[in-house]
Amino acid sequence: MPNQIPVPRFKRGDRVRETHVIRLKTVKVSYGASKIPQDIKPKKGLIVSDPYRDKPDKAGRRRFKYDVQWDGRSKPDSMYQSRILLERE
Repeated sequence: MPNQIPVPRFKRGDRVRETHVIRLKTVKVSYGASKIPQDIKPKKGLIVSDPYRDKPDKAGRRRFKYDVQWDGRSKPDSMYQSRILLERE
């Protein structure tokens, strides 16, 4: 079966959100620290650049990246296509 040709899923100006992420928060107790999983709301933002490809990794893959301006942040972050989803309106 031949490999599929990768195509960008998003375009400039799309509203996106971060995929579901579980972060661990360290809570200090008297006998040490324990890690408690917290379900944190995903970040939401706007794509401010056209899709671009990054350098190949060890396996030779070149994935699409986007610059996303998150709500409440001053600088855009570069995010892989697999880490963001379209925001439901």
